[in-house]
Amino acid sequence: MSGHGVRTIEALIAIVAVWVGYVFLGDFNSSEEEGSLAIYNGPPDLRVVGDTLSVQAMDQSLFTKEVALSFYPALRKANGRYVYDKVGGSVLVPDHRGLPVPWDEHPLGEIEFVTNNRGFREDENTALKNAGYRILVTGDSHTDGAVANRESFSNLLEAQFAALPNGPAVEVLNAGKGGSGPFLYLRTLYRHGELEPDMFISTLFTGNDFWDSIHLSDFFTGRVPTERAGLYTKRIHKVATKWPVRIAQGFNQAFRFRHMPEEAELAVTAAVAFHIEMARLCEIHGIRFVTVVLPTKADVDGEDDRESYREILDALHLSDYDYAVSARLASRFIASLEANGITCIDATNALRDGKGPYYWRKDHHLNVEGHKLVARLLFDTLRHEIP
Repeated sequence: MSGHGVRTIEALIAIVAVWVGYVFLGDFNSSEEEGSLAIYNGPPDLRVVGDTLSVQAMDQSLFTKEVALSFYPALRKANGRYVYDKVGGSVLVPDHRGLPVPWDEHPLGEIEFVTNNRGFREDENTALKNAGYRILVTGDSHTDGAVANRESFSNLLEAQFAALPNGPAVEVLNAGKGGSGPFLYLRTLYRHGELEPDMFISTLFTGNDFWDSIHLSDFFTGRVPTERAGLYTKRIHKVATKWPVRIAQGFNQAFRFRHMPEEAELAVTAAVAFHIEMARLCEIHGIRFVTVVLPTKADVDGEDDRESYREILDALHLSDYDYAVSARLASRFIASLEANGITCIDATNALRDGKGPYYWRKDHHLNVEGHKLVARLLFDTLRHEIP
């Protein structure tokens, strides 16, 4: 199977599966958007330098619409949640309101997915200028949130600052989007640089962001996966038909690295490289850069939904040690970033030590209580450094 074919099938499994079962309706026609280059010069290129990867600015025509569609198949869905953006790559459709999605575990029994004028998970529109302190948050579907806008950790963080007597005026913008990873987190910085944030937070999900990083870096470096990729794809595709949403929450990545262990090291290297580039750009433009690390449900939620965890492991012939590769890679990732002077807020211990559960059983995404805990962790960590 060609590298492009493997990428397409994997994308269908790990990206589209993130939001399988959700029904989003709207009257929006996808179109190319020029986006904003008010601060930054263009998207990155990963080049092999010795044994590492470096991210360098280059002609943005490299990552074309056709390429974006091959990596992010959700962009092809007419009247869906996602639209191609020349700078951002894959972004949430602005001013979009889908029909409420039935959600038995949610206190209201449903979740409504709404975006504002910039495609952020915000109920209010975002102005170009802001008089107070502005925090721009990016991440994947856990940041985007399988919750109402007001329940996301980004919006809860803003609410906690607002509750401080005589506290600073802080605006926290949720630019998270499902099916994305570190490459698109970087492009979020390009896309929304004109908002001139005071702080930029990249939220790495350990369950699939390492896989996503090598998935994208392979395109730029030209590395071709081994022949074992075909065997991996055949098995994971079969299992994904039974657990189409949960499979992307750590299982697919663990199975991939079990079959192709040489990719794990490359994946961490790529994830680190993307974040170092974010940090470099933030430093140039006077933006405080912070990385948040979110673990998988299986790593912190104890015995909750352990039955399906065991069933999926058995179906993939994975051991607990195999699945735990995400946690091991996260430790390497955090150590590398901290060695480069980047602040990392690891939510693992807080989520593991809490009462939980902090993730939905339905799709293994952060639930309402999980978002509350992450918001409290960020508030306690960051409140004293915001003027």
